[in-house]
Amino acid sequence: DKKTMEWFTVLEHYRRTHCVVSELIIGNGYYFRGFSHNMVGPSDKAATTKEPVFIPKPGITYEPPNYKALDFSEAPSFTRPLVNRSVIAGYNAILCCAVRGSPKPKISWFKNGLDLGEDARFRMFSKQGVLTLEIRKPCP
Repeated sequence: DKKTMEWFTVLEHYRRTHCVVSELIIGNGYYFRGFSHNMVGPSDKAATTKEPVFIPKPGITYEPPNYKALDFSEAPSFTRPLVNRSVIAGYNAILCCAVRGSPKPKISWFKNGLDLGEDARFRMFSKQGVLTLEIRKPCP
């Protein structure tokens, strides 16, 4: 055994030219040596393996199942539309709606065909598909 560097007798009085050694520990390495005997006497030296023989661990291969890729793309759609509101001049007003789509839609707010993105009187928020437009102190 390579770990303990101890010799163990596996077979004695064996007359064949080959053998199978069982009960070896998987993952360990072993050196083997053999002595010969005949009617004149035993051999002076043993035949020894130069390199250890490793008992390999059985290869367990995991093959993940093949799943078909799902397409979750979806055109943008409003799940809650804008509603008409009456507001009081000089007080902030808030408009809300909800949108869904995949990939995430890009949102732009317009008033009379003009983009409100650069106007400081308007603030826009978007959180998990709920869109909010805050109109700061609207006037007639």
